[in-house]
Amino acid sequence: MAPCSDSAAVRGSSMLKDAYAASEQAMEQPRSQSGQLTILTGSKPVDATYRYMSTGSIWREEIIFPGFREIRVRGGSAEKIQRPFDSEPLAIYAAFEAIRGTKWLQLLSDEHVAKVKNQEISKLPARCVEIESKKSKRTVCLHDDNTLAELRSGTGWIYEYSVYSSFENLRLPMRIRGSENGSPVFELNLTSAQGLTTGVNGDDLSNTSLVLGWCEGLTRPISDKKIPPHYPEAARQSHQQGTVDLYGVVATDGHLRDLTVVRSAGPEFDRASLDAVSQWTYTPAMCGGSPVTSETVITVHYTLSP
Repeated sequence: MAPCSDSAAVRGSSMLKDAYAASEQAMEQPRSQSGQLTILTGSKPVDATYRYMSTGSIWREEIIFPGFREIRVRGGSAEKIQRPFDSEPLAIYAAFEAIRGTKWLQLLSDEHVAKVKNQEISKLPARCVEIESKKSKRTVCLHDDNTLAELRSGTGWIYEYSVYSSFENLRLPMRIRGSENGSPVFELNLTSAQGLTTGVNGDDLSNTSLVLGWCEGLTRPISDKKIPPHYPEAARQSHQQGTVDLYGVVATDGHLRDLTVVRSAGPEFDRASLDAVSQWTYTPAMCGGSPVTSETVITVHYTLSP
């Protein structure tokens, strides 16, 4: 799709800028909040506890369910992560990605606003900004008060926001749902936010699993070299299709490390995905013009032409 008219592009860019400012304001507001995260990717739902605390300069989040506890502490120039696995379970990564929607509100250097349109989401009016680059597309939908309504990636991910409540001068979503290609991945139901009455402990991560870069205005990594995966011949002949999700860490030099399958489509598809994606390179995430380590999930679709 070609870039939209100058007026629509300016309007879409302005909408994203205003929503980003509102999101940053929400981050700076000290508060605590908790809720139930239901993971929907297994044979039966798994309930987890989500906790959030922020002083406005230090943020702490936890997700806990039987056999798993992840703690993330952000402050200064780093985000420290403690979890029992080297890789991030898909539903947990998706939940954090949705909760931290601020990065989606940035127009990156290779992107442009392709279209702005009105749409109804969860029975409420919204304005949707369609964003494209040469290699990807995504959509950000906002309510009139600049709160998030929906985020859509070009690879099948959708994050939906609803049931808003007020805290101080903020409007915060109480329900966030995530799905991939129409299949539910998680649902997070939050309690009302409360004022913070204690400090935030950021010193109890004795066994930090991963340290990422962190700053206000942190940008997402941009893929600049993609090797298309080879469609396994046996799968092609038997008309098999599938989707593979890979978790990886984007290093400051733009290369991927710790690449792991977090949703499988079968051994042949998984192997083909790992072989190809391990060769991808990125413009890394940036903090104030300096490259920093970040994490990502890469979705690879295997679809036969009709």
